[in-house]
Amino acid sequence: MPVVEAHGRCPEPLQFDAMNDLNEKLTSLRAVLHETPSQEGWARLCAFFDAPMPNAQLEMCLDYALPVLERSWPDELRVPPPHWHRRGSRQEHVHPAWALVKAYDVHLMACGGNRIKVIKVLRERTGLGLKECKQMSESVPCLVLRACGQSDAEQAQEGLEAAGGVVCVVPCNEPVRTEVLSRSKASFAVVLIEAGPSRTHTIRAMREGSGQVLGVRWCVDVIASVPITVMSGLSQERARFLEQSLLACGAKARVFEVDGFYT
Repeated sequence: MPVVEAHGRCPEPLQFDAMNDLNEKLTSLRAVLHETPSQEGWARLCAFFDAPMPNAQLEMCLDYALPVLERSWPDELRVPPPHWHRRGSRQEHVHPAWALVKAYDVHLMACGGNRIKVIKVLRERTGLGLKECKQMSESVPCLVLRACGQSDAEQAQEGLEAAGGVVCVVPCNEPVRTEVLSRSKASFAVVLIEAGPSRTHTIRAMREGSGQVLGVRWCVDVIASVPITVMSGLSQERARFLEQSLLACGAKARVFEVDGFYT
């Protein structure tokens, strides 16, 4: 007969029940994992991990599920259900079950010298309208695609980089690491703070400093909106050259890193 502690609790049956509960969970998990992979099976698997369970049980179930998924389940099935995004956005920490997902987030870190080309690619890859893609290009760094398959992520990255953008692809719901920016060959931007005494000279300096990439109309709009980013996604050398061109005509400009720290 088990010994009852002074406060009246009997720990042995509780431990036995916990072990029984874990065995039942592993049996249910095994049944789903070893069936023919399908969207229905993936939905049941996500529902299994949605159910509340102690952290120790969750870790054991994940340790069992991950190797099976890697061996037998195709990546295109392993996408997060929509409510995981909503739940994750309200929590400080992402649920450990996100480790099951095989999907990627595509982040646009900088637009480079040709924002129009980048906007065109954004429209092709996201299906959004011109207004939304323009706003996205003006809000870098920003999330472009969430929880997409590896093929879609690679195609978006190739298209945006071909247009001159700086792109970072990470497993979905992982943060973008700042060291990605430091490894990039194009991670600087130039801000025009004041247009200077002559708008004509400033426009000429912007065009010459950008290698004639910026059009006259674009430069006029930039001057009318100071302080504003003139170009982003530049190498440090190119950013400094544009900055010096602007300073030489009497404008006030500064170079800063893409992550927002002035240099």
